[in-house]
Amino acid sequence: MNGIISTEDPDEASLLKKVKQFPAMTGLDLASRGKLTVKSLQEYFPPD
Repeated sequence: MNGIISTEDPDEASLLKKVKQFPAMTGLDLASRGKLTVKSLQEYFPPD
């Protein structure tokens, strides 16, 4: 099951069409694809 969130397209039919273009996520092991660490976050979001 895929989902979609948009702040730009309020049309439900249009969003449904867009989300159906993406492959199913069933069976994907998303948790083991990488390790989230403070260091990796700071590379993308440097502390102020």
